[in-house]
Amino acid sequence: MRRRESPSTFSQFLSVVGVVFFIFAFYSLVADYWDDLSSIERVGIIFIPGAIAYVCMWNSKLSHGNSVYFALVAIISAALQTIGLFTAVDEFYPKQDNEFLTCAIIFAVLSIEYILVFVRGAKRTAPMFFASFYFVAAIHCLLKLAEAPGYVVAFSDAVIILSISYALQKTPYRSISSFGYLIGTICVLSYDILHFGHGGAIY
Repeated sequence: MRRRESPSTFSQFLSVVGVVFFIFAFYSLVADYWDDLSSIERVGIIFIPGAIAYVCMWNSKLSHGNSVYFALVAIISAALQTIGLFTAVDEFYPKQDNEFLTCAIIFAVLSIEYILVFVRGAKRTAPMFFASFYFVAAIHCLLKLAEAPGYVVAFSDAVIILSISYALQKTPYRSISSFGYLIGTICVLSYDILHFGHGGAIY
């Protein structure tokens, strides 16, 4: 029996570019008719494709298949679900008493989604990345809700991001760590600037 060949890097690149162009063209068309759409249609046309992409992540063939295609589906799912949920809030609850609470709830729900995919479905880098990203975003919003000083928020972000990066460093998902260390370092610098002024030293 002939072994099935995996797609070449170039064919994967063309597939990804094709999907990106299709999505861009589709939502450019939607933007032209945005004012004619009802609130439900606006939310549905963004959120439903993202939810479908999320469900596809649970498919065993995709989750255990090509990593590039799986990552692309994960990115589409994360982007469209996030935009869709914020669109829903904007359409149905335009006047929020506290936007940080709304953001924290949305990010927490999305973080749980990708934790479930990682634990119960595909133990891949993409769901781990988005679960971590939304978790940090939720904590950030909760601190802003509590009216914590900017330097406290920056320090908290740095500690959480660097801790996650260190924990993942010796796992199969260590490719996230480098990016995490970069963002964590930026947060440390932000803490230094906000707390001591102009990046000033502790002295």
